[in-house]
Amino acid sequence: PARAPADAVRLARRLGALLRADDAQAEDVLGELLAVLAHAGQDALLAELRLAVDDVEYGAALAALDRLARAMDIDMAEGP
Repeated sequence: PARAPADAVRLARRLGALLRADDAQAEDVLGELLAVLAHAGQDALLAELRLAVDDVEYGAALAALDRLARAMDIDMAEGP
């Protein structure tokens, strides 16, 4: 899998935390993540994630984020 930029790792972790907390700020962080990954070749997963967040389907969004993290080799565990 393609390695994600450091910003994408940070944003994906933040997005996951917000989604788990049912926090509407997830939409803002998703916007930042979409910008960082605009040319990452993961358009389908990013579209699925965007749709789930737009529909406030945070469980589905977490599942899509998990698939994206695996595809981009993002470790979703918080660092030190």
